[in-house]
Amino acid sequence: MYTAIYRDFRPNRFEEMIGQDHIVKILKNQIAKGQTGHAYLFCGTRGTGKTTTARILAKALNCTSDAERPCCECENCRAIKGGSFIDVVEIDAASNNSVDDIRNLCESVNYPPIMGKCKIYIIDEVHMLSGSAFNALLKTLEEPPDHVVFILATTEVHKLPATILSRCMRLDFRRVSEQKIIENMRMICEARGISYEEAALSLIAANADGSVRDSLSILEQCISGANSLTLEDTAEILGAVGEDKLIQLTDMIMNADISSALLLLNDFISAGRDVKQIMRDWLSHFRNLLIAKFVKSPNDMLSMSEENVRRIGNQSSAIAKELLNAGITELTKTIADARWSAQPRALLEMCAVKLATLQANGGVETGFNFENSEPFRTQQKITSANSVRTSSKPQNQILRNVEAKPQNELVEEIATEPDFEEIADVFSDDESLNVQSDFSETRSEEPAKSNTEIRAAELDNEFDDYKLKQNKSQESSDLSILWRSVIQRLLVQKPNLMRLESRTKLDDVKDNQFFVSCADENTETMMLRYGGNRLIEEFMSESLGKTMKMVIHRVESGGDADRNAEAAHAGEQLSRILDFDVNIK
Repeated sequence: MYTAIYRDFRPNRFEEMIGQDHIVKILKNQIAKGQTGHAYLFCGTRGTGKTTTARILAKALNCTSDAERPCCECENCRAIKGGSFIDVVEIDAASNNSVDDIRNLCESVNYPPIMGKCKIYIIDEVHMLSGSAFNALLKTLEEPPDHVVFILATTEVHKLPATILSRCMRLDFRRVSEQKIIENMRMICEARGISYEEAALSLIAANADGSVRDSLSILEQCISGANSLTLEDTAEILGAVGEDKLIQLTDMIMNADISSALLLLNDFISAGRDVKQIMRDWLSHFRNLLIAKFVKSPNDMLSMSEENVRRIGNQSSAIAKELLNAGITELTKTIADARWSAQPRALLEMCAVKLATLQANGGVETGFNFENSEPFRTQQKITSANSVRTSSKPQNQILRNVEAKPQNELVEEIATEPDFEEIADVFSDDESLNVQSDFSETRSEEPAKSNTEIRAAELDNEFDDYKLKQNKSQESSDLSILWRSVIQRLLVQKPNLMRLESRTKLDDVKDNQFFVSCADENTETMMLRYGGNRLIEEFMSESLGKTMKMVIHRVESGGDADRNAEAAHAGEQLSRILDFDVNIK
């Protein structure tokens, strides 16, 4: 019967282990001195030799040879290798994770070994145990009988309770270097009589990302039915975006080479790679660049081989912080939009074009900053009287237009604010203007003002009123734009909150708070029940660049109380804008 390569070439001795010299040294010294522990915790990424090391340790503890252990020749060693040794119990915690399974295990611990020197319990994927199962294991794991050794293996050590960690000797398995993986594959190819290209072995090692088992699985896939291993066939079979390709794509963006970037993306997709997976891989790559740029020892945070860490480090030193920010922001948005798009490929390509264009322009500005965004901060500049449409009209017609037209039409008609001194000059020769002043009490103390000066002052006040109303209208529009963008981001994660778009309104943003009005109690309850409030606060904080808290104000139509509440809210807003107290009843 055919045996998979990774099983056929599984190490049987400590000397055959690849890339875990620090662990081999510890275990061999303990065995030689007879000072092995009662509980071990093997943690590390997949395919680095945790289960293999556990089996080798089990053979070494039960080996009957007086020479180097394990000898792999005695009856116990052969029985353990064949899986028929009754005193070595291997459990998959992913399928045996209940408290009853662990209780049965703990009961069997008290029985002495039958065939060997000690009983070995290997619990693979131990992080999958339930909380009750962990609690049931604690006492036995802390003080097992002298003839029992526990070996726990996991890929996610952070999921284990601290009480378990404190009772075990922890050994961390490192990712294996690409060079050692290549040497191992080269040995296997020579043993199988398969010709190979070094470039093909390097490509497999890069995609294995430090996992020996992954490298052998890929190797077996590439040589199935063939007696040779070529780079072309390997690249075609792999089909996944490797770290080297992501580095190449990012280099094209850094060089603002849009054409090459789009062609490379086309190659990815033509090779059968999933568009959304490309987005996620590229976002992960930008995150890796961020870590490598700002962390002194990125190896501790990056789950990849040392060679890939070095490549990422070289690229991170050349990439600008602005491009990193833009890449993470735009790719995150693109991934969210792609969930509901019928053309995710177009979104990915547009993201690449945007990043390259921003890089070419020399500066990158992403995100929605409420206080600094356009048109929120846009101020109309005062221009000369040549741009004012009233300059060519009779003076009395100007006055009628100012007084008779609705305010919104007047604001739309006057594109820019006029020079009031020049407008005053228009009326300097008009004797027919008879404007009453409200300052009759002080007229005796002040020099008499001409009709021109009075009318100029009144026009100044009128245009100030129009400017105030225009800015207020503009502010309301910007609040609406900001709120719409936040709600759209919310609906990507919470589609069941579609009702919020029409039943809520952003009323104001002040300091570290933003005020939202809900149409009814049901809308408010729905927002709080499904966690919409938390996401809204998160999105608003990202948009405004600071931590924001939401204040909900429910406005139900009808009733004096509601109208009074609305009037009080409007008075509060006017007080803030005009800088004096306004009381609206």
